[in-house]
Amino acid sequence: MNFKMLLGTLLLVPTITSANTCYTKSDTLIKGLYKTFPVDESNNIREANPALLNKFFSKKLSDLIIKDEKCAEKVQGLCNIDFDISTGAQDSPDKNKYTIIQSTNTQVKIQLEYNHTPELLIFKINSKSKCMLIEDIYYQNEKISLLKLLNKKVL
Repeated sequence: MNFKMLLGTLLLVPTITSANTCYTKSDTLIKGLYKTFPVDESNNIREANPALLNKFFSKKLSDLIIKDEKCAEKVQGLCNIDFDISTGAQDSPDKNKYTIIQSTNTQVKIQLEYNHTPELLIFKINSKSKCMLIEDIYYQNEKISLLKLLNKKVL
């Protein structure tokens, strides 16, 4: 009987460990993000719980996403964000997929396609700690920063 309990415990250890693992490569972080929050908008980043957000985003960015969602609930409308954070648009991309076109330790560029027009998103990655996290996302060829948008004061 003790052998069965020991074997059962040993089998559970990898499951518990994998739930607490972190991303050590920037491209794997982005792949994990899009696996959890597909571009078809079936799962929205803004509605995610804090623990899930903290798996992908820096504490600062996670807190600002949560703050914006609470603001939207309070005003029963929109605050700073009126688009899907993972796509930078209100609509889903043409093929409901993304392509990683460049990946370094500090940034990942992806491409989405809308009406046969490519759109780039640039994820700035914090690679200074053990786990890589998204610090910011730039939309429209680096003209719009998610961090700056979320830091705006809502009237």
